[in-house]
Amino acid sequence: MPSAGVALTTVAEFGRLGLQAWTGREEFNQAIVGTNPWPNSPTAKPDRGFFTSSWNEESQTSEWMRSKSYMLRGDPDRRAPVLLSPVPNATLFVIDSIDDFEALASQYPHKYSNPRDLRRRPDWGKLAGLVGAVHVTAGAVADGGNCYVHAWEVESTLWFRGDILIRQAHHP
Repeated sequence: MPSAGVALTTVAEFGRLGLQAWTGREEFNQAIVGTNPWPNSPTAKPDRGFFTSSWNEESQTSEWMRSKSYMLRGDPDRRAPVLLSPVPNATLFVIDSIDDFEALASQYPHKYSNPRDLRRRPDWGKLAGLVGAVHVTAGAVADGGNCYVHAWEVESTLWFRGDILIRQAHHP
């Protein structure tokens, strides 16, 4: 279990992580979650992984689906979003500020190979073995001074385990 420097919570305790939307080129299967190789060099966000964004029932979409990156993908094989519910006891680290990101990177550092480069990023591979997910809030992404989470673009969650996500029967 992670040590005291990183504030862990559960989906239930966090309370703001409702229904999640995932769009992928393949059919959803719990086994595909967490199977991506983690970056060999430090990154603020893995370039591959199983990411979701919170579903907005009113607009029938998510922040990711409204993002420029999603719209520019031009993917003719794009599937309708799959709606997933995280189990309430799933553990996650919530990045809501630059301090949260720095705490995560300090506690589980992935340092640059040049010893003069003191920057650190989280070791995503190590985190994959410790927690169920990392959630980056809309507030953290909107903070102009938080260059670390700028790569996340929108509120989203990186899931490390598929057994904590339950596919919902209703489809948008």
